[in-house]
Amino acid sequence: MAAYALPDTAVVRVFSLIRLQDPEGTIRWAESDPSVLSALTTFREASAGTPVRRRPAQPMGMVDAETVTSLQTLFASDEELNVLVWSGYADSAQLADRGRPATGDAAAFIEQGGLLQLRIPARELADFTEENGRHFPVAVWNDDESIAIAQPVYHDSVYVSAVDGTVVEALLRAPTIEGRPISPVADLPSYPVNLSEVE
Repeated sequence: MAAYALPDTAVVRVFSLIRLQDPEGTIRWAESDPSVLSALTTFREASAGTPVRRRPAQPMGMVDAETVTSLQTLFASDEELNVLVWSGYADSAQLADRGRPATGDAAAFIEQGGLLQLRIPARELADFTEENGRHFPVAVWNDDESIAIAQPVYHDSVYVSAVDGTVVEALLRAPTIEGRPISPVADLPSYPVNLSEVE
């Protein structure tokens, strides 16, 4: 967890919605099995309570628009953000070619894979995530590093760390967020993803 959080900060694990394939739709983790839900619950544990016929699918780095909008409001709308995108998500290579200010060689990013750092206005985070196939950036942080949001590749949750504890408290109270406080030194739950287990 320490690799994805700012030092000396409060951290929240924000769960991505569980996608259902039959019938199509989404549910929160607590709707599947609230008895097992904690900051360290794995996707396997949460989805075990879902009826087999509903076929839960791991979020695989995708975050619903409502959650992203809530995360976007953590920053001032006129604030510039640093974002890291991973070339392995199909839509990410296109982002490097859309005239956004970038750090590093965009061509090498597309050809060789890896991470590319871009700059975007905070007010565009939700649109940016949508452009990226609803895959949240691997990392998002503001210039003063008071707030950082991370999502390991193909992960089922987003991790928010903030210097100001009230930011975290407000996030936990938000009705659109399903989250739990997590220790910055905890092992990362549900990761790395075993792709053979993902439908």
